[in-house]
Amino acid sequence: MLPDAAISMVLSTDASSTDAAATANHAALVVVLVVVAWLIVRQLTARRLDPRSTLAWVLLAVGAAETLAYLTGAHVTARDVALLVVSAAVGGALAVVRARTMRLWRADGRVLRQGTPTTAVLWLVSIGQHLLIDTWSGDRALANVTLLAHFGFALLVQNLVLVARARELGLLVGGPDAPRVPRR
Repeated sequence: MLPDAAISMVLSTDASSTDAAATANHAALVVVLVVVAWLIVRQLTARRLDPRSTLAWVLLAVGAAETLAYLTGAHVTARDVALLVVSAAVGGALAVVRARTMRLWRADGRVLRQGTPTTAVLWLVSIGQHLLIDTWSGDRALANVTLLAHFGFALLVQNLVLVARARELGLLVGGPDAPRVPRR
């Protein structure tokens, strides 16, 4: 039998590690909420359409690196990988729909884009469906770890559709990286 002092030391260690994990989870949640709020505000603000979509590529690269680093040390099942693939497919489909809800126009020689309230709702649906991975997966951290990659992929698909729409409307001319407007 363990002496009472040893038991209380083990219990206090477990409690403090549990408290530290809860604090870390709360901090991660706050960061995710701030990023989501920033992303949605950015989507609803009139901004220049960037055919290169630098932010999307950066988020995708950082998210992919985080995901790969996590997956090398975690026990992820084939079901977990399938859930990630399904989430990416649904996120991509929602990105296509989202891009169709955004306004495109030309002003001061630039092509501008701005999301609508429907765009914001579709972002929340996309994030929510991705976070459902945690409830269906055996790995409770998988959705959080892959969230930046999800954001990057969704932004990339959305931007590709926006650029295609801008070209169809005659707002963009030239090569894929040429944000020029037609001359009149």
